[in-house]
Amino acid sequence: DPERFEGREFHVHVPAGAIPKDGPSAGITMVTALASLLSARPVRHTVAMEPTFAMSRFRLGLALEEQRQYEEALEQFEAMRPGASEPLGLTAIARTLALMGRQTESRALLAQLHEIARTTYIPSAMIADVYLGLSEKEAALQWLTRAVEERALVAMWLPWDRHWEPLRGDHRFVELL
Repeated sequence: DPERFEGREFHVHVPAGAIPKDGPSAGITMVTALASLLSARPVRHTVAMEPTFAMSRFRLGLALEEQRQYEEALEQFEAMRPGASEPLGLTAIARTLALMGRQTESRALLAQLHEIARTTYIPSAMIADVYLGLSEKEAALQWLTRAVEERALVAMWLPWDRHWEPLRGDHRFVELL
């Protein structure tokens, strides 16, 4: 829905000192992956352009998840090789498992994420996302509130990101905007 983005600007920042790569730049890959996410249309060639670039796999996984292609989304998230030092993929796997109805596995991974968070920063929005997948709106709102307090990037997407749609009717979500 193009109207969701009317009057919005998107900026992609690549940190100084990024590792130069041969072939397509990570910037092109990031923009293409972001377009895939926003349109909910998987752009599989982003992974082919930079197979080791985890964000391409993450964005493709999110687009696949949006289309309820959960097994394919899990493949992308698992290919990120997530772990304690790189927990982004773990949060995505936990959320996808929840959306698939695999609550026990999702909760076990969520417990693991809470343990990792004792020593490694995990953005609060990512934890909120898992709780939202588990349909635990109260916990999702608490963690999303933390994310806004952290000034997380996700806060600027809240007004139109359909991902948070289940929370829109709650006055606390409206207050976060």
